[in-house]
Amino acid sequence: MPPRGAVRIRTHRAGDVGWLLSRHAIVYAREFGYLPVFETFVAQSLIPFLENFDAARDRLWIAELDGAPVGCVALQHDPKRRGWAKLRWFLLEKEARGLGLGRKLMDRLLRFARKAGYKGIHFLTVDDLVDARRLYERTGFSMAWQDPEPCPWAPWSHEQVWELPLQPKRRKPSSKA
Repeated sequence: MPPRGAVRIRTHRAGDVGWLLSRHAIVYAREFGYLPVFETFVAQSLIPFLENFDAARDRLWIAELDGAPVGCVALQHDPKRRGWAKLRWFLLEKEARGLGLGRKLMDRLLRFARKAGYKGIHFLTVDDLVDARRLYERTGFSMAWQDPEPCPWAPWSHEQVWELPLQPKRRKPSSKA
């Protein structure tokens, strides 16, 4: 058993996708009042991730506290936007907030995205997730679009697309003349 307060971030294993779906449905309903259709939306988004999973381009990380899952984030290649990836399913349980886990998950995702050679990352979110938005902004993401219509699972809220272009690492100039 890890020591009390031990934090670990790992890649997904059997059962983690089920946990992700369940926790998204419960946390977003409890904390934000999202309607049950949100669980359907998340479930439908998981199927392409699982069916088209490519270990060189896709990843799901699980954050654990004291050996129990308390957060997650994923990166999924986007076949519709060549060279770009989607940030997916970012979640932290209440007891895991304020420990730097969100930043650690985001750092892990960005390192992987750069190593995989992505041109950029984009994702869909909603405007009522204020704490998450602060992390996205600190990371360098910016809002690219907002739907004028309310979203189906939170009629008081609007969907947004956020983006972060990734600059390729510059090679050092050759010293050969």
